[in-house]
Amino acid sequence: MTKKLVKSKHRHMGFTIPEELRAYFQRDRKLLEILPRCATNVLKAWFLKINKKEQFVPGIVTVIHTFGRDLKWNPHVHVLVTEGASGKKTPWRKINFIPYERMRKSWQKLLLEAIEQKVGKRKFKNLKNKLYTYYSDGFYVYAKGEVKNEKAATAYVGRYTGRPAIADSRIIKYDGRKVTIYYQRHEDGKRVEEEMDALEFIRKVIIHIAEKQFKMVRYYGIYASH
Repeated sequence: MTKKLVKSKHRHMGFTIPEELRAYFQRDRKLLEILPRCATNVLKAWFLKINKKEQFVPGIVTVIHTFGRDLKWNPHVHVLVTEGASGKKTPWRKINFIPYERMRKSWQKLLLEAIEQKVGKRKFKNLKNKLYTYYSDGFYVYAKGEVKNEKAATAYVGRYTGRPAIADSRIIKYDGRKVTIYYQRHEDGKRVEEEMDALEFIRKVIIHIAEKQFKMVRYYGIYASH
């Protein structure tokens, strides 16, 4: 991957979905592939707007995650995008401003339309309208900050790719019947401990195992294999 990435700073971004949509991706796990595609199209559209003649194309690496800190089914996508792009005439232009807050509505629109195409308009129409009303600012998109070079970017993606649903260190007790885990609550950073039946714990972990041959890491833009 280090050989593949260009010598540029990268921005780490996260594209999330509301709780109301999670069940669709659990019932049909093939739907997960639309997450990185829609997130990438949001970014590509922004880079194209910078200069329509140049048609700037960035480098994008995406990693699909299906779990939250509490092991619940929570599909989302982590994106690593170059802070720069290649144009028709300009080999490379630095672009370090990415308006992720403005991308929220684009992400919402593209994702809802993609799901609608898969599940059908009749089934999805009411929920789609409800989500547009309830999430009037769009679905949440965040940028954690810059990744300074390609080696750091490789380590970053590697960490997210190899990250398990839960680390062994977060299992604090097991008595042969019950398992106790802890996690830091995302909203306030508070430590939460949760006890559950061992079989329930196993169920919560194995639902995050990817389908056979399904690619959790994908490359787009100048990083695409073609």
